[in-house]
Amino acid sequence: MIKKILIPIFGVTLILNSFGQNVGQKGDEIKNYTDINGMKQGPWEVKYPNGQIAYVGYFKNNKPVGKFTRYYESGKLFSEAYFYDNSKYSSVKMYNTAERIIGRGRYCDQNKDSIWIFYLDNGMQIAQEEYNNGILHGISKTFYYPSGNLHEIIPYKDGKKHGLYEKYYSDGRIRMRATYCDGLMCDTMKLYYPSGRIESEIPYKNDLRNGIEKNYSESGKVTSEIPYENGRCTDPAIELKKSKELEEIEKVKGTFPDINQFEDPLDFLRRPLR
Repeated sequence: MIKKILIPIFGVTLILNSFGQNVGQKGDEIKNYTDINGMKQGPWEVKYPNGQIAYVGYFKNNKPVGKFTRYYESGKLFSEAYFYDNSKYSSVKMYNTAERIIGRGRYCDQNKDSIWIFYLDNGMQIAQEEYNNGILHGISKTFYYPSGNLHEIIPYKDGKKHGLYEKYYSDGRIRMRATYCDGLMCDTMKLYYPSGRIESEIPYKNDLRNGIEKNYSESGKVTSEIPYENGRCTDPAIELKKSKELEEIEKVKGTFPDINQFEDPLDFLRRPLR
């Protein structure tokens, strides 16, 4: 999925950076015209070395105007962009090699803006994000495959997590609630059993555990209380037990794949065009 989405995103940049010919020729009927000031004017059509069309579009004073269509080297539809006249905004649709849409949204200059929606090859929506001039700002959502049920809701403010963050089980029931303040976890994080009952209550301050963590059985009985101060457990007996558990984990380290070696599958979607 990453390869199929990554390529079309940067296709819009390629649209703007391709070079043409016919310098000094005039008239809209002439393709790939560059005026004496070095500005692209009129209709442009650029081809790959194999003769397939790379993109078709129209320039006015070196700025793209109207619809630009880009193609894979195979000739399949790659992306469609519509540039508004006298505006810094454009709308974009991206396609995979089967010409199925895998992303759509708007740009402000070269930065993602407003709502962006991303799809799997089968057309199912997998993510939705809100941007303000290239910065995450608003609600981001991801969805389970293949049910399409909501997986998580992440609020952003000026590129940082800010507000109530929620994660759900695949059947739609709440799994976790936490609050972020300017990118740091604050207040009490709550974990839930599939039944909806509280599993754990963990107090946070400045992204560190602070206070008494309470864990519950599914019947609602408190099973443990763990004191924390600035992220450290202050109960020596509990700390010793946790240390032994960590030692056991270290013994089998490498037996299982490290999920941290894998790139966040949505991270590249948040990068500005270059």
